[in-house]
Amino acid sequence: MEENIPDYTFDMDIAQIRLLYECVQYRIRYWEGSPQRPPEEQEHLWKLRDGLYSAILDYNFHNL
Repeated sequence: MEENIPDYTFDMDIAQIRLLYECVQYRIRYWEGSPQRPPEEQEHLWKLRDGLYSAILDYNFHNL
């Protein structure tokens, strides 16, 4: 049975995206690992990091 998990959208400026990217990078670097944290959490962090980095690259391409 598949859950209905809602999607959310956030409006952030580039400074907030960069800050969140650094926070995610820090969390990945100091991730406790299994069994303290679920293994799929690390995969979610990688996807979040990659999405944030894509936004940063897009901004840099169009605005710098």
